[in-house]
Amino acid sequence: MEGAGGERTEGTNPLSPQARVVLARAYQLAKGPLAGVEDAAKDLVSVSGGDATAISVARREVLARLQHGHSPDDKQVASLLRRAIELGAWKLQWADTRPVP
Repeated sequence: MEGAGGERTEGTNPLSPQARVVLARAYQLAKGPLAGVEDAAKDLVSVSGGDATAISVARREVLARLQHGHSPDDKQVASLLRRAIELGAWKLQWADTRPVP
């Protein structure tokens, strides 16, 4: 397993460049003093460029790291990425579909 940031860890698929950026920023936020989880999660959404997939892939990477031993920041990073997903600050492609009658 590699160090924290955007590196690839053992047993995981290579990360997209955008997911690496999101993951690296999440670790930066986790290491520093957090003023608020909401603001940090919004920052991650902004860094992702509105790409929900990049955040999702970054979160799966952190969850894999947690299964194989982890750094002290991994749990915080997983929480920040989960909150970024929950915020739904980006427009999902299926959000405009009409419900099935």
